[in-house]
Amino acid sequence: MRAEVEFTLRSATPQRPSPAPVARPAALPPLRDSVSAIEVLARQHTLRHKLHRLLRGFVPPMVYWLPKYRLSYIKGDLVAGITVAVMLIPQSMAYGYLAGVPAIYGLYSAFITPILYALFGSSMQLSVGPVAVTSILAASGVEGLSPATEDDYIRLCIALAMLSGLILIILGVFNIGFIVNFMAAPVLSGFISASAIIIIVSQLPAAFGIKAPKSDYFFVTLFQIAKSLGKSNLWTMIMSASALLVMIPAKYARRVPRWFPVQLLVLGLGALFGWSLALGRYGVSLVGPVPSGLPHPRLPRLSSAEFIGLLTPSLVLALLDYVGAIALAKKFAALGKQQVNANAELLALGFANFGGSFLQAHPVGASLSRSAVNNDMGAQTPVANVITGLMVMVVLLSLTFVFQYLPKCILAATVISTVYTLVDYREARRLLRAHKQDFFLLVVSLFATLGVGISLGILAAVTFSVVMLLYRSSNPNIVVLGKLPGTQIYRNVRSFTHALVVPGLTIIRVDADLYFGNICSIKDIIWEIAQSDPELKAIVLDGNGINYIDSTAVSQLSDLIDDLHAQKKIPLCFAGCHGYILKGLKQAGLRDKMEKIVGRQCVFSSVHEAAVTLRARYDLVDEVPALSLMTTAVSEAVPPPAAADEAVPPPPEFEDYVDDVVIETGPLEAARAEVNSPSTSPAASPPPSPAGSRSPTRRVLPAIELEPLLVTVGGESCPTTDA
Repeated sequence: MRAEVEFTLRSATPQRPSPAPVARPAALPPLRDSVSAIEVLARQHTLRHKLHRLLRGFVPPMVYWLPKYRLSYIKGDLVAGITVAVMLIPQSMAYGYLAGVPAIYGLYSAFITPILYALFGSSMQLSVGPVAVTSILAASGVEGLSPATEDDYIRLCIALAMLSGLILIILGVFNIGFIVNFMAAPVLSGFISASAIIIIVSQLPAAFGIKAPKSDYFFVTLFQIAKSLGKSNLWTMIMSASALLVMIPAKYARRVPRWFPVQLLVLGLGALFGWSLALGRYGVSLVGPVPSGLPHPRLPRLSSAEFIGLLTPSLVLALLDYVGAIALAKKFAALGKQQVNANAELLALGFANFGGSFLQAHPVGASLSRSAVNNDMGAQTPVANVITGLMVMVVLLSLTFVFQYLPKCILAATVISTVYTLVDYREARRLLRAHKQDFFLLVVSLFATLGVGISLGILAAVTFSVVMLLYRSSNPNIVVLGKLPGTQIYRNVRSFTHALVVPGLTIIRVDADLYFGNICSIKDIIWEIAQSDPELKAIVLDGNGINYIDSTAVSQLSDLIDDLHAQKKIPLCFAGCHGYILKGLKQAGLRDKMEKIVGRQCVFSSVHEAAVTLRARYDLVDEVPALSLMTTAVSEAVPPPAAADEAVPPPPEFEDYVDDVVIETGPLEAARAEVNSPSTSPAASPPPSPAGSRSPTRRVLPAIELEPLLVTVGGESCPTTDA
């Protein structure tokens, strides 16, 4: 009844006609996207946003992903955790042996560190535990202190894990992990390749069954091993060769899946042969009794001298750990469309090393091979790391007796079969073809690490890369610009030799910020340009590539403007500068000073506006191709002009330029009139040089006939990158 009354009332109420929908113009872009982008950029600089980002870095990512955990994730995490554990058990024993500690300490590290990382890490697939480079770094750092006994060596190795973890935690707390950006990729590639070579050589005595004196220097160690090869043990060599012949081809066999436990199978067979054949009687070194049970919590002890001695190795270890981990975490996050918190990764690695040291773990890091298997097996969350740690715990509690008869040469073969792929010769070959300077960085890093050792080698390589960075920054790229025919676009005349320039007007572009480190070299080049051309009337500085000017640069530019006006009567004009650059110039009084000296406008909104205004102001001659003003050596490299009846195609540089922009059809008459007008005719010659002066040999290029096309993007000129 109530429903009927309501229906009657609604029906009797007169309904107002709904207003016609307002049609929005379809051509306008949605305003929401633009406002969102502006808000995002503006929010980056607010104190509230910075505090939010800082505080969020201290919240364990587990708080976010654990409440969203689903039962469907259990299968993938369980399979991945067990598979990675099968890989980790033999590798951890081998890497513990590589670090110079008994194999049981490798198992201790494999047990606790994956669990600690799972509590604080943000990557869903990253596998943390003993790795080769970290182990060799630990061995190199501890051997530098020359411990007296094996117990002292183990104590220092565990303390090194504590210090490196503490450094990572400090970096995470103060959010200063950006310092790893100074470790260039070629430097890291050379260092890792050299470390892999050092690791392989360090395993040769165990693989051949010989005893060679250890040395901090690679070439000395190699010489000592070569002298001792005559004392090799035949049975040890047979076991090592057999293990390598199984493990290395298995990596490239298509029918052997990545998760198949080849290394664990080889270790099991090696232990079986060691027990059944009693290989110890034939001089084969065995692992010996391995204690069972979980590690006892213990506080690492250090003296003040030992603390100081371990600071440098722990710093290098911490930085390399973070670089490798964040690179792998971002790689797998991109595959799974996930996000990685860099600050959380710092803290997670720090807690894994720092907390693991209290349970007798040596330094650990992120493993590429195990992380790839973790991802392939369907790991959904860090729970897979927890399962891996629990599986290692089961081995520690009940299966350590199996490894008593394991030959040490099998562990050495395991290390060699895993590490040799780290020698990245493909990267060296690529850099040799594409980037000669980066290849030089790689070579310096490689031989510095081989020559002076791992710890000092990486420091020397990083120092050299920073010096190269400062050198490049203090000597920026400076180019002369010319106008592309038929456009208002200005490009490097060395790359676009058909670009048009105006004799008496020089337009330069500095591809760097102006600061105290490079302003002197820039000032010298501009002054040299002014000295070399007696017909020069004005210099235009393109500011599109300048994003910052410090007080020293402003002061030097002020002196340069005074010198140019006093001695040459040449103004230095600015074009295309960003708004905050112009604001800084005005606040420093430089803009008013320029206009006061010249008495006219010296700051322009674009390079084309500056070129047109100055050309009219000084009554300069017509534009000519840049190549016609170059020296004899450059001019002779130009092919002879085509015959009158032959069509001259556009230069290849301009064709490349046209391919990168949107092309709209324009009027045929307007395009041809602009290209072939007297102002752009290449036949015009600059005024003759004064008598007695030496003028370069010049060649007039034929006129370039362009297609009737107007090159535009949104009604404006479209810049492209110089070739």
